[in-house]
Formats: sequence, C-alpha cells, structure tokens
Amino acid sequence: MIIDVCDLAKNQILSGSESGKRLFKELVACLPEQSDASESPAVIFLDFISIEVATASFLRESVMQFKSFTRATKSGWYPVIANANNTVVDDLKLICDAQSDVILSCTLADFKAIEPIIIGSLESKQSEAFHFVYNNGCVSAKQLMDATISNSDRQLSPTAWNNRLNTLVEKGVVFEHGSNRQKLYSAILEF
Repeated sequence: MIIDVCDLAKNQILSGSESGKRLFKELVACLPEQSDASESPAVIFLDFISIEVATASFLRESVMQFKSFTRATKSGWYPVIANANNTVVDDLKLICDAQSDVILSCTLADFKAIEPIIIGSLESKQSEAFHFVYNNGCVSAKQLMDATISNSDRQLSPTAWNNRLNTLVEKGVVFEHGSNRQKLYSAILEF
C-alpha cells in the first residue's frame, strides 16, 4: 500500500506540530481494516516524492506517531518512508536520535523498494539481531540464540533473544509471523 503524503496533506511544505497531528489522524483513517493485515504483515509506504520540506515537529507528530500507533496496536501494517529528500531524512534522523528510535526509508521505483536505509541507530545487540534476520530470511529466536551466543551471553535465557526480536518488531524494522508457540521474524525490506 502506498500513501501519497503530499496528496493527503495537500501541501509540499509540511510544518508544525498541529499540522502533523492532523496528518496523523488522516493516516490512521487510511489504514485498511485490521483483519486485512493481521494474517500477513505488510508494508505501508508513506511516499514523500513531492514533499520539499517537512519539519521535525511535523514529522514527530505525524509519521513517527503513526509508526508508534501501528506498532502499539500490533497492526500488521509497518510504515516505511519512501522517496524522501535529504532534508526530510535529516529531520527524521534528529527525531529518531532524540527518541532512541528508528524508521525505515527507501526509494520506490516501479513499485519496488530500492536503496533501503535505517534512519536512526539500533543498539549493538539489536543491530546484531537485525543483521542476522536480514541475512538469514525467516528466523526464530532459538536460531538467533544458537548463531550469536557468546561466552558472556551463556547465562542469559532464550527470553533475551525473544526480547531483542520483539524490540525490532516494536521499532518497525522486522516482521513477526506465526503464533505464540512458534514466532518467526523476517526483514521488512531487502537491503
């Protein structure tokens, strides 16, 4: 699913927290019914192709709030920024760094995500888990534990690896598949 942010906001210059809050409400209204995405997680691209400027206050109250909403409600939809210019990416990075958060960004070409990046920084153990998921496709917490356990981690329970993967799901960079008994994780975009 692709949402044209310029069409929704009706402007190419996006500024202010109040405008951001209005866009957040419109983004939530654009979400398909939960049942459409609950069985199979899916990406919802927020397309910034025509946006010239989007201030940090606007992005914090719209895009980042929308990402937080989809993750807090355990929606099957995972927002990804598409076609954002360097100015917008820089302001998103400021927000992500201040909130210890991340968001995925890419370029859309012929409806395919290319040149994906993570805006913001993952902690070292989260980054290690993310790269394992990315390099190995669909994985379980046990596979992550078996592949990455070190001498200093031997005293940790398997729950620690589940927590790392769940944090990546909460941050919106990894899909979660399956039931409570057998959860599997995969990267949202191919890097």
